Amino acid sequence: MVFRKIVNSQYKIELLNLQTTSDDEYFALNKIINTVRYERQPDDPPIPLEETTNQLKNLPFVDLKMCCVWNEDFQK
Repeated sequence: MVFRKIVNSQYKIELLNLQTTSDDEYFALNKIINTVRYERQPDDPPIPLEETTNQLKNLPFVDLKMCCVWNEDFQK
């Protein structure tokens, strides 16, 4: 997989390994998943962080590739 480097950018692109992803990264993933979910299904409750983490760590027979784009202070 090839990524283009963003020159002079305030963003950093990372390929995530879901087995070794940090708690902060799972928190950010859960936040964006719930944000998109709310836009599609506003009456459904948000998915708890623990549920998202368990689902992503335990995907059977799937080699899921996920990328994350962080701002310069890794907050969003």
